[in-house]
Amino acid sequence: MMVMMKMMMIGVVLSCAAAVAAPATAATAVEDGFVVLMTQSREDFGALDRVVPIGKENAMALHATVFDDDKNEKEDVAEKRRRSELVSFSMALKHKEGGVEWLQKEYAQRTDPNHAKWRQWLTAERIREMVDAPLEREQAVRQYLMSHGVPEASIERVSSSLRVKAHFKVVERIFGDIEMVLVYNSISGRRDKTFIGKLSLPARVAQHVELVMGLVPRTHMRNAPHTGYGANAIANSRVSLAQHELVRTASKLLAGVDIGATPERLGLGLAQLDPNPPALPKMQMQAKVPNTDRTCGTGPSAGYAQACYTASSTVYGCCPEQSTCCPAVTTGPTCCTNGTVCCNGECKAYCGRDDSDVFVTPDVLRDQYNVPKGFAMSATKLSTPYAQAVVSFGDQYAEGPRNFFNAGFRERDVPIKQVNAKSCLDDGCDQVESDLDVQYMAAMGSGVPMWFWANEGTVYTLEWAESVLNSTEPFTPDVYSISYIDDENTYIMQNREQYLTRSNQELMKLGALGKTVIACSGDTGAPAWTNNFPIPTTGRNFPFGCADCPTDQNLCTQVRVVFTDPDTQKVYRCALPGGLQSRSPVYLEACKVALNHTSCQEALQAYPQKTAQMCGTSVHTNNATGMPHIFSHNCTCAQLPNLTDSTGACMIEGWVYDEDDGVSFTPLYPASSPYVTAVGATRLSENNAGFCNQAASDAVGFGVSREVECPRRDVVSSIATHSRITSGGGFSQLFPASAAPWQAEAVSQYVKAHQASGEMPPANTYNASNRAYPDVSFAGHHYLVGMNPLGTDIMSCPCMLHSVDGTSCSSPAFAGIVGLINTRLLAQGEPVLGPINPLLYKMAAEFPEAFTDVVDGDNKCMEKLCSEWGYVAARGWDPVSGLGVPNVERILEYLKANPVNATKHS
Repeated sequence: MMVMMKMMMIGVVLSCAAAVAAPATAATAVEDGFVVLMTQSREDFGALDRVVPIGKENAMALHATVFDDDKNEKEDVAEKRRRSELVSFSMALKHKEGGVEWLQKEYAQRTDPNHAKWRQWLTAERIREMVDAPLEREQAVRQYLMSHGVPEASIERVSSSLRVKAHFKVVERIFGDIEMVLVYNSISGRRDKTFIGKLSLPARVAQHVELVMGLVPRTHMRNAPHTGYGANAIANSRVSLAQHELVRTASKLLAGVDIGATPERLGLGLAQLDPNPPALPKMQMQAKVPNTDRTCGTGPSAGYAQACYTASSTVYGCCPEQSTCCPAVTTGPTCCTNGTVCCNGECKAYCGRDDSDVFVTPDVLRDQYNVPKGFAMSATKLSTPYAQAVVSFGDQYAEGPRNFFNAGFRERDVPIKQVNAKSCLDDGCDQVESDLDVQYMAAMGSGVPMWFWANEGTVYTLEWAESVLNSTEPFTPDVYSISYIDDENTYIMQNREQYLTRSNQELMKLGALGKTVIACSGDTGAPAWTNNFPIPTTGRNFPFGCADCPTDQNLCTQVRVVFTDPDTQKVYRCALPGGLQSRSPVYLEACKVALNHTSCQEALQAYPQKTAQMCGTSVHTNNATGMPHIFSHNCTCAQLPNLTDSTGACMIEGWVYDEDDGVSFTPLYPASSPYVTAVGATRLSENNAGFCNQAASDAVGFGVSREVECPRRDVVSSIATHSRITSGGGFSQLFPASAAPWQAEAVSQYVKAHQASGEMPPANTYNASNRAYPDVSFAGHHYLVGMNPLGTDIMSCPCMLHSVDGTSCSSPAFAGIVGLINTRLLAQGEPVLGPINPLLYKMAAEFPEAFTDVVDGDNKCMEKLCSEWGYVAARGWDPVSGLGVPNVERILEYLKANPVNATKHS
């Protein structure tokens, strides 16, 4: 489920947000004996960033996203702030000479099922000895920091990095010619401490430092589980609110509505886009009145005259007259109000063309993926301590919903150890992601002890991996699930390549220890966070319905807004509607700047009418997503006439692909890392309408029965087939295929076949010589997750089940199965699996029965739009579903036939 945003949609890893700063050059310049590591000027920040020197900001204006740069504070007050304000940063020390090369060799051998060292894992001490920065490097940098005013107690060695806390004034002294500033980005809502100037170190110190982290804004997000359809599938985050605002603004402008120079801000609820829209409510739990005596319409139920039943035909409560009772696999049925209808247990504006979806529960997953009956961690204590873990960045799970979920589905309760526990629930951080991750990893792990490894939202995979490697715990988990992502191309920090490369090295260390890291592949298809792609002119692009959209005859459905700022002469290019859907603040900025300017508002209001006679242009709004769509009946995009506003600052033109507008696919990290297993999402499709077990007896809980068998198959999760998300996949733009030799043959077969058939996207949009993902897939649609309705104490109940989508569902559920398999191996005297990619691809080649191929679907769509470009599912591996979905019983058979004798760590 995802939003680095995680992959469900309720908030951005959403999805698991950040200030916008242009990436700087690497550390190559040497000036007066100083090595310039990074440079950053005010011009590097976006038009929507407010940059204010520390001590000069107006606190009230800061939170209102408006700054008063002319406010005169007394110098002594500003100086006091600069001396007292703390900032945390890290300095990654260079590894020992030859250490990374040694690690790469050892990792390759010990993860290769064909090698004699397979699964003979290294010890942490051996890795530190051979790879980590030597003590003299640490001492040289530590002494430099202390000589500039950093207390020794404020410097901590973590793996091969030094983590530092220092006052702003001290930081300015450490790094030379810089000024520490606050940057507030009005799209993401992030308030970041960063710098202006040349971040430098003396050459004698810089020779020991590979990377400085924490002084540049960054964007990682949870993949945020999606919990609604259409408009309601968007994450409740600052970035998604910016999306909502832009969509609403564009829709009004193209409809000829005068919105003035400052468009009103939009909260959640895109149904308000239509002039007289019907409300599009979520599950109306409050509409029921509990009832036990089968009497509705009188007494406490006055005004609620309609009895509403659970799936097992027991009266649960009463609904209003003007509503529809919607039996569902929840704590009770739902009352669909305001004209919504019941579709497979959910209230929607209308039912999609395929509402035969399956509600996913742990038992449904066990049945679907052939998990042997009774396969669970033995009550007998293993000789080796063992656990699995959910990794979180700025999110937290709630105990109440977890207990509710376990009791309702009769799942085993397992202890959860919290690392870096710092509850943020009171601040409203709980966004379902961690609830989902914990509930399904634990359920599919069937008794495996759990850890919840919490991290601040200001760090990402590199810092997390370092913390595992630096742990002083007697042992650390062997399997980790990450439901957070970021875009390889617009990772908002200096030297992104260095950061991600260093992150891979730390992940490689974990792998050499025998740790398995599993990550979601993203919820935005192959295009992911970009805005430079062609939109289909067919009805495929309206999966949520657009009743009056003229899809039968349409030659162009996208225009480009080109705005030149009169003050700065900077050019902003925004595709409509393509530019409205990106999760990236970088891409959203161009649209926000353009659409908020009166010149572009004038041009957009006039464009449909000006081009209607010549090209038959019309504008329609998608009923469910609120997304505006432009239709041209007579002109292709290249033939659409240009229109410039009266000032000449803004031009509207038909959209034609232009490489200068940026990449067409944005690979997502850590899914694109060769050192993690990337998991895509499928949806379970069946021939029976509705939830097949819904009318059965309550054998398991929540009205679900184990006894009813349903024919189901996995298809790619995509909005084109009425999922809430589109499963991500494609090719890295940074990491070569040489780091992933185990997938070379499978990837080559797909690329050659689909290049020959013309089914690949344009050759300049991807690099098939790089790491490809995902590796496998797992169900990621309609997960029933325990949660507490908003506005109540989320540590307790009353609770409810909510339907959730996302690859953030797929990753923890699949990881739980891997964790469970490990316990069987340990009980048999074998070592844990460790990094599983080489094993998965070997198994698929030698024993195809270990996977069920997913051959239906593609990942050309995102969350609200579809592109003409992407990849299609096919026989064998593909960049949509990977090797397919697992057949657990067959995997166990393969492992039993190919045992590894337990060996000591080396």
